[in-house]
Amino acid sequence: MEYDVKLDVLEPAVADDAPQRDDSSFTVFADRYGPAAELTGLRQSFTAASVAHAISVDRRHGIVTLAPHGTTLRVGGEADEYERIRVVERASGLVGTLSCSADGTVAWRIPTSLPDCACRW
Repeated sequence: MEYDVKLDVLEPAVADDAPQRDDSSFTVFADRYGPAAELTGLRQSFTAASVAHAISVDRRHGIVTLAPHGTTLRVGGEADEYERIRVVERASGLVGTLSCSADGTVAWRIPTSLPDCACRW
């Protein structure tokens, strides 16, 4: 499978004098295909010090790679792939979601906040 260049490498800032990096700065939730009522049996979670993602050239598959161990999780429409992967940073919350839509295309989405003016209406 051919993938585009990795879009992001998400790494927490570490001071030069920091004694050791925490290997669990990110939690990654990976959801398999299935009925929402059975989500607890379909969801897996992983921890990582850093996370990178990429989307295939045809946008039918995506990968999320977890460091330092190099675990790779695939998103796509095939039976052995995940439907959705959410990356959560311990300090700041949701970083992004890699998911497969109903038409079979994979996209990376980042959370956006509403502007202040939108909350006043």
